[in-house]
Amino acid sequence: MLFEGDLRRMALPQVIERVAYRNHTGILTIQGQEDIVAVSFLEGKIVAADALNQTVEDGLGQVLVDAGLVDATAFETAAAEHQGGSTGSLADLLMDKGLLNREQLLEGLRQQTYRMMLKLLSWRRGEFKFYGGDEVAYEEGMRPISVGELLIRSLEDLDDGRHRSAIPELQRPYDRQPVEEAIRVIGRDGEGDEDGVWVSQAESEFLALCDGNRSAAAIGKRLRLEPYEIQYVLFRLLRMNLLLRSATSDPLQQEAASALRSPTTVDEPVPEALFEEPIPPPQTLASPSSTLHRPTPGFEPWVPWVGRAVALVALVVFGALLLTQPTRLLLPFPWQESMREAAEHHLRESLYRKIDHAARAHAMVEGQLPETLERLVRSELLGASDRRDPSGRPLSYSHNQDEDHYTLAPLRDGAPLAGAEHLETIAGDFLLDQGLLPDETSDRSPLVLLD
Repeated sequence: MLFEGDLRRMALPQVIERVAYRNHTGILTIQGQEDIVAVSFLEGKIVAADALNQTVEDGLGQVLVDAGLVDATAFETAAAEHQGGSTGSLADLLMDKGLLNREQLLEGLRQQTYRMMLKLLSWRRGEFKFYGGDEVAYEEGMRPISVGELLIRSLEDLDDGRHRSAIPELQRPYDRQPVEEAIRVIGRDGEGDEDGVWVSQAESEFLALCDGNRSAAAIGKRLRLEPYEIQYVLFRLLRMNLLLRSATSDPLQQEAASALRSPTTVDEPVPEALFEEPIPPPQTLASPSSTLHRPTPGFEPWVPWVGRAVALVALVVFGALLLTQPTRLLLPFPWQESMREAAEHHLRESLYRKIDHAARAHAMVEGQLPETLERLVRSELLGASDRRDPSGRPLSYSHNQDEDHYTLAPLRDGAPLAGAEHLETIAGDFLLDQGLLPDETSDRSPLVLLD
């Protein structure tokens, strides 16, 4: 066994990435509350997924029937015959009966494996173990599923497209961003457990070709990466702040310009055939008799203002999201839900402590608890944004002056969010509370009394 752990501490995508980046071959078992699933990896890519409570035949039959490749009644008849003692696998029996061909079978198995992985990505609790080996059993000829394809495709199938904007644009060029730490490649420079910036081999090669001129699609095509793999590599590099979007407004025009000069960041020139669009021939000056297109008078001055207005709106929206829902912005993917919930929990606890200190300060000065959170904001003991929890939900505040306690709770659909309530009692000697007031003597020398 190479490694093991708990999904509450390491999310499943991180586990899959660890296997993929080290090109491991072996079996990953995940034991959840309702099922146990075994995922087979061949050189870091998924080639099979089997569940204890669902046979491969059941999953394959559902995929083939949903795709319209096999009639449901015909499949049930073949499955019953196979269970009755037919030799060989159910897949072989289906092909012998002419219900599907080899290519359809392999695609069905691939889709069945993908569906099983989608089910796994929704798990938030469970234990995992990875057992390494020299080979694993799988249907020969099936096209493996890369970690990039799995995680990028899952955005469309698990989240109703709410986070598709997080997927980088392939037609845009990107620039390398300088970093202070050394960039190391997993496998070549170590296993990635040491300090530093660690990338995969594909990410290292992709990063070396980014020069702000060619689009991500052109670079991925040169490296022979699938579109899903390009998007995932690009997402990872952007998340690690190793890349930034190029300021070029027209990617195709910039690529055409880059073809006219030798690239400075690669060892050899890029063939023209790798560009997505053919490079247009240079245009000649029009003759005096030619009709020239002139812009409508009064239109050009408005163009810069339109661009500025769009940029301003985008900046305002980004700022609003950063202030109201920072965890949703920084951890947008559905498989990051457990990490997002943990981050929101810690931020909420920090906010509760801040409100508690403000309420205690108000009680010390006024002799009673504040009537509302607005009172603390007007007293400048809290900021306006402190009236919402880290997920953007408004906070309800209720107090009891007789018993000197108050209750905080985020509201969802007008009702307190279960499990997120906070009850605090204001009692004791405030002057002995070292966390309430700042220590104004921290920089002074201590006073020593001598007898």
